[in-house]
Amino acid sequence: MEMSDFTGLAARVSGKGADAWEVHRIAQERKEAGAEMLILSIGEDVAARTPDHVVEACVESLNKGRHHYSDMIGQPNLRKAIVDHHYALTNQTLSVGNCVVFAGAQNALYAVSSCLLEAGDEVIVVEPYYSTYPATFTANGAKLVTIVARGENGFQPDLSEIKSAITPRTKALVINSPANPSGAVFEAGLVEQIAELTRAHDLWLISDEVYSDFVFEGRHVSPASYMGVDEKCVVVSSLSKSHRMAGWRVGWAIGPQLLCEVFERFALCSMYGMPMFTQDAATVALTGPQTETETMVAEYGARAKVVVEALSNLPRFGAGAPKAGMFVMLDVRELTSNGTEFSMRLLDQSGISTLPCGSFGEHFDGFVRMSLCAPQDKLKWACGEIATLVKGWE
Repeated sequence: MEMSDFTGLAARVSGKGADAWEVHRIAQERKEAGAEMLILSIGEDVAARTPDHVVEACVESLNKGRHHYSDMIGQPNLRKAIVDHHYALTNQTLSVGNCVVFAGAQNALYAVSSCLLEAGDEVIVVEPYYSTYPATFTANGAKLVTIVARGENGFQPDLSEIKSAITPRTKALVINSPANPSGAVFEAGLVEQIAELTRAHDLWLISDEVYSDFVFEGRHVSPASYMGVDEKCVVVSSLSKSHRMAGWRVGWAIGPQLLCEVFERFALCSMYGMPMFTQDAATVALTGPQTETETMVAEYGARAKVVVEALSNLPRFGAGAPKAGMFVMLDVRELTSNGTEFSMRLLDQSGISTLPCGSFGEHFDGFVRMSLCAPQDKLKWACGEIATLVKGWE
């Protein structure tokens, strides 16, 4: 059997985005075999629990027998909680008809791509981007066009470069702020200009805002704040990071009502609705106490500061200071052009897994993403091991 036996879609979803996780896979295998490993290659604190009141809401829902088919686009009470959350962030007034619940933000992004993009279309994305973007946005044959947000500019994209990338074939622009992996928070003026630019060129603006609740420096601004509810703007988010609910798979897409009606038909032939009990838990997560989220934001801000300060004076090495999220990008270009080499040497030397950034865009092969999802004492130890590797690099 060969890849030629499968569809073009199978080939498009089997590229660098999948290969990026090889270091993580090896680390997990070694851990399962009994080796001591510090997993800093994923954005999840696996030692932390979903808040108790959310778990209890799920158990109560199951005990009530809420485990049957559900509303195809999400329960109205959850969608109401989501649009209220969106209003608090953007001041954009919506109805539940502007929101569809999906199995996580990744599933929502795939639905957006499937319903908006096809062969012959071009979609602009900003490097560094999340590793699944190329496969997600080219799945139906669209062409990915990239512009680079450079570290020396705080990973803020240049509006003139976005303008230059627009052609008659451009159908959509994808932005991710707060950004994974860079931790950049796009400035309000830039976001407003991006909204105006997509409006002027009649483009769809797809905004991935998974880390919108995770800003510890500055302020998150959504393009939805500058656009009407029926304009070509789609906001995607989830509870995975903000409420420690990665395994619950609850995400959403917010957009014009006509698009949401298309999403409903897409959901009919793809996932056929989300479980009632996870939706009940998600509703409680959004409407209940937010102290866990507030605590996490403060913790990650403090951890980022510890890591950047510990690594900032190393020779031939850089550590960007994030403003949001749960990662620090390490610049290893003066050591090697291949981030995978650095990650594998760190893994073999110290049992620390990090994620090479080659899958985040071709301009970032010489970077590595380090998760902040570990206590400060372990992060300090990891920084010491990184310093030892850097100083002894040959």
